[in-house]
Amino acid sequence: QELLGIRVEDHGVGFNDTAVDSTSALAGMQEWAALCGGSLEIESIPGQGTTLTLEIPLQPDHDREEFNNDD
Repeated sequence: QELLGIRVEDHGVGFNDTAVDSTSALAGMQEWAALCGGSLEIESIPGQGTTLTLEIPLQPDHDREEFNNDD
């Protein structure tokens, strides 16, 4: 299966990545990636910056319930 991979890095102030809770925008992005059959990894170290790594399949899995729109 072919994947689209995107990595975004910065060298900013970073943050404690264990503090990402289910209501944050980053958690929403992780949920979106999972619904697409992929993943979003968040790595951040206070004082050193942040890296986001997204991988999603190029061909959606049409058998997944989330993508069926039979309404």
